[in-house]
Amino acid sequence: MKKLGFFILALLVCGVGFSQGGYVVDGKSGIKGRMDPSGKYLSVINCRTGSPADISGIGYGDRIYRINGKEVAAISAPGELLKKLPDKSVSLDVIKRGSSDLINLAVPRLNIDMEAVKCYSEAELFRTQELKQRRRTDSVGMDMVIKYMRTEPKGPSYSASRVGNYFYIYYNLIGDLVNTSTIAALKDVSRDFSAYRTFDFDYSSKEDPLLERNLFSQLEAELRMAGLRRDQEKPDLLILINFYSGVQSQYIPPQQIVSTKIKSVFNWYWGYIPVPVTESKVKEGYNITHYLTNISLKFLDAREIETSKTPPVVWSGSLSRSSRGQSHLNEVGSEYMRILMCQYPEVWRENAKSYLINKYAYTGIIFGSGTETSVADVIPGSPSDIAGLQKGDVITHIVMIGQNGAKDNSSFYSKNQIINPKMFYINGFTKFNNSWEGYFAPVDNLFADFDFSSGAKVLMKVKRGKSKLEFELVPEMKEVLFLDDVGRHW
Repeated sequence: MKKLGFFILALLVCGVGFSQGGYVVDGKSGIKGRMDPSGKYLSVINCRTGSPADISGIGYGDRIYRINGKEVAAISAPGELLKKLPDKSVSLDVIKRGSSDLINLAVPRLNIDMEAVKCYSEAELFRTQELKQRRRTDSVGMDMVIKYMRTEPKGPSYSASRVGNYFYIYYNLIGDLVNTSTIAALKDVSRDFSAYRTFDFDYSSKEDPLLERNLFSQLEAELRMAGLRRDQEKPDLLILINFYSGVQSQYIPPQQIVSTKIKSVFNWYWGYIPVPVTESKVKEGYNITHYLTNISLKFLDAREIETSKTPPVVWSGSLSRSSRGQSHLNEVGSEYMRILMCQYPEVWRENAKSYLINKYAYTGIIFGSGTETSVADVIPGSPSDIAGLQKGDVITHIVMIGQNGAKDNSSFYSKNQIINPKMFYINGFTKFNNSWEGYFAPVDNLFADFDFSSGAKVLMKVKRGKSKLEFELVPEMKEVLFLDDVGRHW
């Protein structure tokens, strides 16, 4: 009996632990949270890329205090409450990361549970689908591309193949857009970052003080957008910066390649017989050049600098990039600062090997797996929802309509097309790098007449049961940052 009482007591203790520190997952909005030990709020620890919550501005580190007007502290099981909500949206009172102001956000909710059903948001498709261009060429063009591929330090942006008498060159658009880099960020979890409202800079560069000032100016713009202001008299934070740019070149010496092939040789007695033939070729030497850039930031608690035995660093971040093309810190600094500040003060990806920024046309479709043209669901209030698309529709065609009414009739679904037409409207205005020597046209040139921000539209042709329907909608331009495969809108 004593053992039974002890067992029941243990269950009760575990139950309290779960309600106070357990996870809350709402697959219909895309929120994953954890109850704060105080029980006062729900801390967001993840938002699925492209989910309704992500689109609505909910992000890692946000604190949810009320759900549909009810205090989280008064809700015994927030996860169960969210799961049983019948509405297509939920009202959340939130304090954003690094802020102290309580704001209200209306977050749409899907019919499906994104954690239980295999599906993809439009933003996720960009990281899960191949997007290529193809061009037929001759043997000379093939040799040129193969030679170029040897000197390309970045990866397989290009590939080549031969089919019969035809030579084909493939340009991997996504591969050319991914920036090979090392991104790191850390924070002091014991600090209350809402207490840091002001900042100033430590100007210490002797080699390039003008570039340092320019980089600090770019950082200041990001900090002001985050709600901080500069105070040169008594700042809460003192910010230090280190930066570097340089060139690294490696020579690959010539290599002799010996191979043996079997050829048919005619013999007067035996006829055609297989004979091994040894061939020797010399692979030319070549140089591989890397252009390196780096920015490192350290945020110090300015009030503790004089009394602390060690530097009172409360947050640090760095971005190092190796690229094929030459870039100057003065040109890429603004982009670097924006990426680093996306993790201040809440770090959602401590270490990443690459980053990718995609500007795409958002319609609100959640695509199903298997048959990728199927609509698994539609985000309430999105352009597709307003137009009338529904869960279960099957998209047969996507046609872009220009401002002058001209239609891009090439953007049909076809398994034989190298550029997946489904990706046309999603990634039409991504700023892909210009391809090698102009061999392929930049993708954004394909969509010069279809600027969604200036009145261009998309015509969706769908099958709904036995009916064929058409829906005209105007997408919204959105931008998402991926650190490796984890993305968030900004």
